[in-house]
Formats: sequence, C-alpha cells, structure tokens
Amino acid sequence: MIRDDWRQKSRIFARSAQLLLRGGEYDTAYYLSGVAVECALKAKIASSFRANDLPDKNFVTQIYGNGHKLGELVKLGQLAAALAAEEQASAAFRAYWNTVKAWEVESRYKFWTAAEATNMVTAVTHRRTGVLAWIRRHW
Repeated sequence: MIRDDWRQKSRIFARSAQLLLRGGEYDTAYYLSGVAVECALKAKIASSFRANDLPDKNFVTQIYGNGHKLGELVKLGQLAAALAAEEQASAAFRAYWNTVKAWEVESRYKFWTAAEATNMVTAVTHRRTGVLAWIRRHW
C-alpha cells in the first residue's frame, strides 16, 4: 500500500471506532482505535521511502517484524524524539499516549468495558491532543 492508502485506512478505522463505540460495541471500538494508530504510523514510515530507491532490507524486515507494536513503529517512523517532546509539552497528550501504547494486536481477543473503550477511542481521536492528531502533524 502507498502512504495515502495508509492515511485513508487510518481515518476509516478511527471513524469506525467512534461509530462502534456509540453503538455499544466496545471490544471492536477499542481494537479498531489501535489499528487506526498503527495505520497512521505506517503512513509516516512510508514517507521515508523514495521512488526509485531500493529500501534497506533490515529496515523493511523491522517494519514487518514489529508491524503491530506501536512503540516500535514510533521508533521506525523516526518519531521518538517528537513523541518525548510532545509528552513533555502536553499532559493531556501524555495521558492519551499512555492509554494508546498499551494497545496490542491481541486486543481483538479481549473484552473491554465501556469506560476502557471510551478512553481508548478518545485518546486516539481527540481533535487537538489525540494521538492521531499528533501523528498527522508529522506524516
């Protein structure tokens, strides 16, 4: 997929998570929120590839090997310093990131309460200080 596809998927999953949350589908809302972040981070990583350049094999292997680990994707997207700076600057963002970074692909098999799902969806989609808003400023 190209960068714009990852961006579009991120938006679709975030919107779907919000709709599912409103419909009381807490488990899927929680899970899709994390997928939205994963896709956004992959969009950021995709921006590092250049046309007509063969990407470094080790870098590509790391992307696929850590494809669902948000913290690793932050590093691979060269966002670690920006993340630390944003956490320092914004207590709200720091709280949101702490919620989001706990997500894992295995979240899809767990049961989540209304409060947990609401916290996750909000942490991902909050317009100003949510994790997606932050990633979008860098992609």
